[in-house]
Amino acid sequence: MELPALEKAGAKHVNDLTDDDWAQLRRAVGDQRMLGMSLDSGGHLTHGFRPNISGKMFEQSSYGTDPATGLLDYAAVRARAKEFRPLIMMAGYSAFPRRVDFATMREIADEVGATLVVDMAHFAGLVAGKVLTGDFDPVPHAHVVTSTSHKSLRGPRGGFVLAQPEFADAVDRGCPMVLGGPLPT
Repeated sequence: MELPALEKAGAKHVNDLTDDDWAQLRRAVGDQRMLGMSLDSGGHLTHGFRPNISGKMFEQSSYGTDPATGLLDYAAVRARAKEFRPLIMMAGYSAFPRRVDFATMREIADEVGATLVVDMAHFAGLVAGKVLTGDFDPVPHAHVVTSTSHKSLRGPRGGFVLAQPEFADAVDRGCPMVLGGPLPT
């Protein structure tokens, strides 16, 4: 019988795992890859930044913005995705002051066989208020959309996940260890 990763490593908490333990764990789950917006371009800490658990669980790479325009260069995102071949393509941000074309992000994800996950916690109010519509509304384009209810939606502290039907069972099982905060869903 296979021991759970923490027990096998002799650790009581994920923070007790060494870099070698994380490497073994990533290999055990198929060296899954995640591509997200870089932190210095406005991305979120939980979208694969190495010190975060999401950055330890996945082999991670980032896409950024064009230094001259400050905008996403979708051709560069596409090239990075084709080179890196992520399982999960993360979109969304915490500090990017521009609109993201989620239709194009979905096209890129589909081209490389990735699941497009959008974290819209920081701009959910703009989606709900119909400020972000069409290609800039992530809900019709992403495979999975996550958000909080307490940030721009101004509701009680909580979170929610919207998913295409083929991802419903996986979402219903939960996502241990990678939530950004204590969010009852």
